[in-house]
Amino acid sequence: MSSAITAIIQALFGRDAAIFDCTPLVGGDFNTTFRVSTSEGEVVVRLLPNPTDLLYRYERNLMQAEVEAYRRLSSIGVPTPAVLRYDRSCEVVPHPYLVVTFLSGATLKDAELTTEERAKIDEELGRHCREMHALNGEGFGFLADKLLPSWFEFLTQLLDEIAERSERWSITPIKYIERLTRVLHDNRDLFSIPSPRFLHNDLHDRNVLVAKGEEGWSITGIIDPDRALLGDPSFELATSELISPSFLEGYGEERLSEEEGYKRRAYNLLYDMREADVCLVQRRNMRVYQILEESIARLSDSL
Repeated sequence: MSSAITAIIQALFGRDAAIFDCTPLVGGDFNTTFRVSTSEGEVVVRLLPNPTDLLYRYERNLMQAEVEAYRRLSSIGVPTPAVLRYDRSCEVVPHPYLVVTFLSGATLKDAELTTEERAKIDEELGRHCREMHALNGEGFGFLADKLLPSWFEFLTQLLDEIAERSERWSITPIKYIERLTRVLHDNRDLFSIPSPRFLHNDLHDRNVLVAKGEEGWSITGIIDPDRALLGDPSFELATSELISPSFLEGYGEERLSEEEGYKRRAYNLLYDMREADVCLVQRRNMRVYQILEESIARLSDSL
């Protein structure tokens, strides 16, 4: 067991707190995360790595954004962990850290569900997503970054950062970035929305916890909202891998218009460009990067 975990637990619960077990949790792409069993209960400890020039600007403040996102989600009854301590002083350990309550359940990725059970979970997730999207924000952009006065400005600023990084590290060909730039500017009204809404922005099967009770399977937690956005709900509906007919039934979305479909393809293109960057520069995952390269070319041709 690391001395860092011991120091964090004793700073939170006192020097008499006992630690019975400490298990690394896999699946996250950024923080180092542990499940820790203590005499005061089970908790999850997340350690923030030292920042590097490989990160996007918003990625330098993800932990604080996660704390704020949990606060907003808990205020509307979405099942999330309770924050026990967030410390960025680097006095206890030489990293910012976050301690939250441990939620029971398996990830949606690991849960063994029948087709009917999965459809029920998807519908429930759609309802929770609708609740999240009903939350108004005070500006546009990542919770972890400076908020902007318009969604269009956020999209173009993010694309500018992608372009700068692509030039530095030879990631996405400039012709695709120029194509998306024209799409945004030629359709400015389509990419302008009146009010920012809360988006989890990382809804995948490792960030949804489920458990089986007397009435069947249900969601016990929605976690890791550190990349939360304030913006257009269509961005989440375009980019999350968990969107399904059952999800949309729970969400309450009706048939897509041609205009909405076009906008979502543009969102997918922007998202894939950012993901390709992260896969190549931060994760060195060439297999996924090549898949994203193909998707970027295909989506660009569709706009």
